[in-house]
Amino acid sequence: MLEEALKILKQYFGYSDFKPGQKEAILSILNKKDTIGIMPTGAGKSLCFQIPALIFSGVTVVISPLIALMKDQVDRLISKNIPATFINSSLNIEEINARLSGLSSGLYKILYIAPERLSNPYFINDLKNINISLFAVDEAHCISEWGHDFRPSYTKIRPSIDKICDGKNRPPIIALTATATPEVKNDIIKQLNVDNPNIFISGFKRDNLELIVFKTKNDADKINKITNILSKINGPKIIYAATRKNVDDIVENLQNADINAIGYHAGLTTEERKQIQNGFLDGIYNTLVCTNAFGMGIDKSNIRLIIHYNMPGSIEAYYQEIGRAGRDGKKSSCILLYSESDRYIHEFFINGENPTKQNIEEVYYSILNKAMEEKKDEIFITTDEIKYNMSYIQNDTVISACLKELEKLNLIKRNENNGSNIIVKLNYNYEELLNQISPKARLQLDLLITLKRECGLELAGQEVELNLDNFCDKSHINKDSILRTLNTLNKYEFIEYTPAKRGRKITILKKDMLLNIDGDELNEKKERALSKLNIMEEYAITNMCRHKFILQYFGDNLDSIKNNCGMCDNCLKKAINL
Repeated sequence: MLEEALKILKQYFGYSDFKPGQKEAILSILNKKDTIGIMPTGAGKSLCFQIPALIFSGVTVVISPLIALMKDQVDRLISKNIPATFINSSLNIEEINARLSGLSSGLYKILYIAPERLSNPYFINDLKNINISLFAVDEAHCISEWGHDFRPSYTKIRPSIDKICDGKNRPPIIALTATATPEVKNDIIKQLNVDNPNIFISGFKRDNLELIVFKTKNDADKINKITNILSKINGPKIIYAATRKNVDDIVENLQNADINAIGYHAGLTTEERKQIQNGFLDGIYNTLVCTNAFGMGIDKSNIRLIIHYNMPGSIEAYYQEIGRAGRDGKKSSCILLYSESDRYIHEFFINGENPTKQNIEEVYYSILNKAMEEKKDEIFITTDEIKYNMSYIQNDTVISACLKELEKLNLIKRNENNGSNIIVKLNYNYEELLNQISPKARLQLDLLITLKRECGLELAGQEVELNLDNFCDKSHINKDSILRTLNTLNKYEFIEYTPAKRGRKITILKKDMLLNIDGDELNEKKERALSKLNIMEEYAITNMCRHKFILQYFGDNLDSIKNNCGMCDNCLKKAINL
């Protein structure tokens, strides 16, 4: 089996030998054993299921958290002549059926899906007709509430697998992650209910990463420090920031300093994000400023510098992000610009993402009351409607977190979000509008042209309801620019613009006036998040070897660093000259 695996490794992937941990994990899977693989970012985790997929006779189903990256991963496999596909919400029903037919007939060896799709009962029935040889759970830390990036849908993976197998012998499961503490590892095993799994931990130490922390006073100090650092380090660079506003501010400052920087965050259109991502990967942009929306699944081996403008909220998040650097094995620098105010940002996020028992109850009763008023179980409810029925005004993050908890309790189902629908009405005929708007007002003109082309909007009094996210993609204009332009056109009474109602469709699954919500569990979850933040801050201010600090956190073997690492500012006992 090993000989065949090595042959595939060389033939399809161009490597002559396995990286640490790969061979053991692959042999475990080939022997039909459930397997847990904890490997650092860049260690080649994907090969642990891709190689067995090509050896086994059936289909390998890969559960991946990010729909946006599935196509990139599949395209990469296809370019290596590996028959792979994905099924997600970007496809229409005809495309989905065609791919299911191809899976049944043996056309594909690897299928990528999101965990949400795996829990769909119709899709489960479809998979029953397919010869599945392996289930691979990528980014498996998402299954644990004690890990970062927790996804409730991940907790439904094992029940769904059992339904697919329906009494038949279950194929082996491999769960892979780069960021699992001993606690999270045990939770992965528990949630997936795997049978006495083989566990492979290849180590968290990255010998080529230089770890540096600079204590800073304010944002101006951080910008000056970044500008200085960028002038001294060549090669591709990533700057992580906590908020979209921070990203935009950093990019503006760097561009004013004639630095070739570009920003990336969730406020951009899908097309803009794709162009920026590809531009960075292809070397068009040398410095990428981004939120944590960028990173998972990105494969660029020669990133020489990672800067954290804000302290991350946990060691897990920090380790995953610095793991983007130096995948080619060459020396790379990871710099954290720490200020005490960074903590407040994360405390805000933690408070928003961890609602109280009372918050959750009030949101549920608000939904239930509207459903009873409308005498139906599926309703559209806005965020403002929910807020109106709460004791204290809450921000949108709290509302969203409450909805997530209610879904976890199987009380509601969140349907497709159409809360970004806006209404636009023309006050003049299209041609009249074009004559009244200055030729220099390019955004206004581009917006009107797109409204006519995509929506047929051209007559006075005509109105259209449209999804803002979809319209962003069609117009190739980012959301903020569209909203500003709509407001301007509305101000001059060229159009009537009704902003989006922030809300979504919700189906009531259970009507219960006495909710069984564990307030102690909610408090414990919040305290754990705060504890992770405390540890992250300890890392920023510690005098301990920074590599040892990270290894200790993940429960790794400290013997790998017997003296000092020689690759962090604390071990060098001097400020690194950057």
